[in-house]
This record gives sequence, C-alpha cells and structure tokens, in this order.
Amino acid sequence: MSTVLISKPAQEFETIFKEHARLVYRTAYGVTGSHEDAEDVLQTIFLQLIRRHYLPDLRRNPEAYLYRAAVEFIPQHHSASRTRRARG
Repeated sequence: MSTVLISKPAQEFETIFKEHARLVYRTAYGVTGSHEDAEDVLQTIFLQLIRRHYLPDLRRNPEAYLYRAAVEFIPQHHSASRTRRARG
C-alpha cells in the first residue's frame, strides 16, 4: 500500500474548496438559475485558482475573493453558454 503525500498548498486548496465551494455555487445559481451553469462556474473558478496559484490572495478574505470571482465570471460564462445552446 502506498502513501500519497499531499503538499501544503494542495491541503490549503482543499480546505478552501470545502469551506467555500457552496458560496460560489449558490452565487452562480442565484444569478444563472441553472444548476448546470452553477456547476460550470464553480469548477472554472477553482480550476483558475489552481492554475494561477492564487492561494496567497485568498488568505485574507476568501469569501469576498471567491464571491467577486464568481460574479465577475458569470457574465462571460452565461454568454458562452447561450452561444453554445443557440448553435445546438
């Protein structure tokens, strides 16, 4: 049996996700009214955090940072989602 060691940033990210994913999802769902779009926004926001290593920015006020990230991303996602649906 092998043991997987998780780095401190990965542990920190997991904690942030567990504590704040609901906030991002609820915010996205409240704006879009779609569970599918809310899931997409949630995944995209957290993937961007992983790719850009934004964890230090989250330490001061993760709720405010993630709420703002979701609100700013939703119009972009919503527009792209409508375009995909229109194309069928």
